[in-house]
Amino acid sequence: MPATVTQTLPLTGYESTASCPVGTEYTDGIGNTYMYVQFKDAVTYAANQVLTWRSRSAYSVTNDISNSLISYLMAGLALAVVPENYYGWMQTGGYNSAVKKDPNEDTWAAGDAVTPDASVDGVASVLAYAGTLAGFKTVIGCGAVAVAASVDGSTDTVACHVFCRR
Repeated sequence: MPATVTQTLPLTGYESTASCPVGTEYTDGIGNTYMYVQFKDAVTYAANQVLTWRSRSAYSVTNDISNSLISYLMAGLALAVVPENYYGWMQTGGYNSAVKKDPNEDTWAAGDAVTPDASVDGVASVLAYAGTLAGFKTVIGCGAVAVAASVDGSTDTVACHVFCRR
């Protein structure tokens, strides 16, 4: 299990050399969790972009779906514009009001399961459900759940409760 330490680098900051062990976790005390990782294979990182694992053992992430280790497993959300190969924090849990979504998916409902988009880099897509079990939707691969409806295609963001698996 990764170490949990006091967070010293600002959550939106980044650095070329790691200042703490990658995989370090931080909790802000109001329900949001973060992990210190290396950002690889950049397709120009932006705040609130969906990240997938590039390497789970090396705690590196990518927003480039073609270089993803597991393309349907959301690792977290970028918190800032981070240069490729730099280190910084990603959000792994809690509330995020502006998760980047597929610009071609204009209508989302509260409760929609969220997963990395299979073809558009760095954005979320509504998860196609694999089926139901005792009335509950199966959400394998889900990394977040939309908390409000989103019908405005001009914003291309959606408010979500994030709960990424490691």
